[in-house]
Amino acid sequence: MKLTLLCVGKLKERATSDWINEFLKRLHKYCRLDIEEIKESSVAKEGEELLRRIRDDDFVIVFDRHGNSM
Repeated sequence: MKLTLLCVGKLKERATSDWINEFLKRLHKYCRLDIEEIKESSVAKEGEELLRRIRDDDFVIVFDRHGNSM
């Protein structure tokens, strides 16, 4: 299985890079995890870039700090 994490902006916060490194450590035995950063710009351009990188057969999960918890 291959997972791709699309991130808007640089992953510069220490807490963010800590949980990413922890995920990489835990998941590397089970799947391949790629992290791709998208340059910050206008919301419309960021959205276009995200949609460009998502294929029709991809399963998409969105993580938003302002979103609702499931």
